[in-house]
Amino acid sequence: MRNKTTNQKKINQSGDNSLFSVNIHMGQAFLQWPDESSLIQTLQPGEFSKLWVDCLSSIRENPHIKVLCLNGLTGTWFSSGSIERLQVDYQDASAETVLSWSVTFQEVIRHLREMQIMVVSTVHGCVGGAILGIMLASDLVLAQENTIFKSAYTDLGTSPEGGLTYALPRAIGSKRAMEFLLSEIPLTAEKALAWGLVNAVLHPDDLHRVREQYINHLLSLPRWTLDRIKQLLNQSWTNELPEQLGLEAEHFAASTVTEDFKNRLSLGDEIIS
Repeated sequence: MRNKTTNQKKINQSGDNSLFSVNIHMGQAFLQWPDESSLIQTLQPGEFSKLWVDCLSSIRENPHIKVLCLNGLTGTWFSSGSIERLQVDYQDASAETVLSWSVTFQEVIRHLREMQIMVVSTVHGCVGGAILGIMLASDLVLAQENTIFKSAYTDLGTSPEGGLTYALPRAIGSKRAMEFLLSEIPLTAEKALAWGLVNAVLHPDDLHRVREQYINHLLSLPRWTLDRIKQLLNQSWTNELPEQLGLEAEHFAASTVTEDFKNRLSLGDEIIS
């Protein structure tokens, strides 16, 4: 696998702030979530979603990437999260305009769920709204201690978007999903772990180390294997048992003729030790 490092930047009109910086190296794409003081405050939701789609499209098309790390997800909406910013974006927007923003954001969720790449996210602070949708579209999620999770939609008198009503019942069950979406009380990181919303809750000093452990393990596996496992799990929600069993058999059989399988088989007992 070749080594490759690139930076992708999105510049605002003044040309002095970058929104996304994506580093690609040794099979991993690392995307740092913008902080509240960045360009994110100057963009409408639809504009920010479009930048997301463009960024994810370029990552998805790179055959050398196995893992995408979304680092530091936090916030609730595609703005700084302040009520003032929400007023600017939504106070006078028509339903047609907001619909167009939401449709663009749907492409972000589709990319994350459908790309042949494992998505690992780290979260902190308050996570809700559209950012919660991005987190739920990830394959693995690591949360800092003291992270809290809240729908945020019902606070504004709206129904959810961003795949929340699709992902939440599948992750935590319909009753807990309903409780979470309607509750005024944020969900703690510990409760999110117990419910199955996140994979681990970590002290900030341990987050980087554990994240690298997860990523390094994924990088050690064949890209084909990661892709098929992700596909099979996503398809299991809509397939009947006979169809799912058939797909499992097809993918398993196909994997046994790959070079990766032959090489691992030759290691004998070492491969399962």
